[in-house]
Amino acid sequence: MMPHDMMDRPRLDALIAKGISRMSEDCVISGETLWSRSQLQAAIAEISVALKDKGLEPGDIVGVRMERGAELVAALCGVLMAGGVYLPLDPNYPQARLDYMREDSGAMFEVTAGGVENLPTGRRRHGTDDLAYLIYTSGSTGRPKGVAVTHTNVENFLRSMREEPGLTEQDTLLAVTTPSFDISVLEIFGPLTAGARLVIATEEEVRNGERLSALIARHGVTIMQATPSTWRLMLDAGWQGAPGLKALCGGEELPAPLADQLLAHTGELWNMYGPTETTVWSACAKITRSEDIPLGRAIAATDLRILNEDGSDLPQGEVGEIVIGGAGVTDGYWQRPELNAEKFFTDEMGRRFFRTGDAGLIDNDGRLRFRGRLDRQVKLRGHRIEPEEIERVLKSLPGVQDAAVTVVMEEGAASALIAHLAPKLDLDAMKELAAAQLPAIMVPSQMIGYDALPRLPNGKIDRNTLSIVTAEAAASPSPMTPTEAIIAEVFSGLLKQEVTDTSKHFFELGGHSLLAARALAQLRAKTGTSLPLTFIFEAESITDLAERIDGLTPTEEFEF
Repeated sequence: MMPHDMMDRPRLDALIAKGISRMSEDCVISGETLWSRSQLQAAIAEISVALKDKGLEPGDIVGVRMERGAELVAALCGVLMAGGVYLPLDPNYPQARLDYMREDSGAMFEVTAGGVENLPTGRRRHGTDDLAYLIYTSGSTGRPKGVAVTHTNVENFLRSMREEPGLTEQDTLLAVTTPSFDISVLEIFGPLTAGARLVIATEEEVRNGERLSALIARHGVTIMQATPSTWRLMLDAGWQGAPGLKALCGGEELPAPLADQLLAHTGELWNMYGPTETTVWSACAKITRSEDIPLGRAIAATDLRILNEDGSDLPQGEVGEIVIGGAGVTDGYWQRPELNAEKFFTDEMGRRFFRTGDAGLIDNDGRLRFRGRLDRQVKLRGHRIEPEEIERVLKSLPGVQDAAVTVVMEEGAASALIAHLAPKLDLDAMKELAAAQLPAIMVPSQMIGYDALPRLPNGKIDRNTLSIVTAEAAASPSPMTPTEAIIAEVFSGLLKQEVTDTSKHFFELGGHSLLAARALAQLRAKTGTSLPLTFIFEAESITDLAERIDGLTPTEEFEF
């Protein structure tokens, strides 16, 4: 049960209203848009009134499907101000996934750039809870699962973040994360409730290390939160650093070499840890040397425990499962009582905890340390992915009888996904069908066909054999399509290196915005298409870029 002092704390909408009143005049910046306090307040009020005019009642779920920018911030706040529960719907997700989220959540309304609309599949909620948002994550059962997060959860989290790592009215925070990824809660509502200034990177800027670096310099950014992948993107683009920047790194394990670079390029480096189910971050640590990278100590009103397989607490130094309790523990999975019973538990003192599935220990200084996963869940570019969900989609494709997904590891981190399918089919067609149901980050970069998947004597899939195949496939990438070959040739010439890995994107390979313009010109000439520059910035990989180009109508024959 939640202590009474927690239940009496203010709701997120009240904190936002109070925080905005303390913000500077140029309080929200995105691209060429610069909003004053009054403009932000007016935009929020417009959304709130429109929702109420459509019939919104307190507790109704409202989908928000908008591109990154100031208008998105106003929409999220407007839903909260109207008493609704926001459901982030990334417009870049496949239609099938968005439809599933709408249907499963029972969202009553949807906010888009065009305004507010009623949803025909909506279901009105009845209850006295204080939900703030419903966010979907990858599901090990094969379908995405919604996590229901309360105002109380978020209030405790934001209050703790203001204390440590620290966020004040004098700060300027650069937001780089999609609202469908829960770390965006700190990026958007942290500045709004602290009275700080908020700079929102556009979709194009997020994928360009040089442009992100320029944003930091142009706006005097003092705090930025990102995954290791995004920090690498900036460093690889030649970022010279910002001595006044507080860098928060989370979503994936922080490697020592990256920590070394960030320590040399920033004023402070913080390692952040926590699952969606316990409200964004549950522990943090200020990193001062790359030889020592703990997950840190618990944030405010949070309990960290290490349990044995029998559920008993382990002493310091022994590895077990990390379980998290306290004010951040959410209401759990949306309409999934069996999963809630499996992943959440209440101890003998009536305290509720979440089983993270992460292995870890508490060191002699009382700091949490990560020791891997207890299940198959992986983190790819900061996104939590359950291979079982991808396998379920693959098995639903026409002709597929069996499927398994493995992970390519690079320097201790997941770098790509590989799908193993039986029987042997048109793998390009299978990949295209999978992309219609899965977000780009979850579409395997390579597919391998089998007459039948290898199995153990007990009938289970032989994943050790598949892991060997995966390592060989990563070392010897599959043959390129004609368009992939053109892209690899262009990139190789510009980047002065042999490009053979089609799972990487232009900037991950070392490209930058100036070279992107040159790549664009060459690709247009070689493919005979009016390829837009945004494709190079948005494509998750060479394969993704090739598929986008193949979808264009050529104005002349390809030059092979």
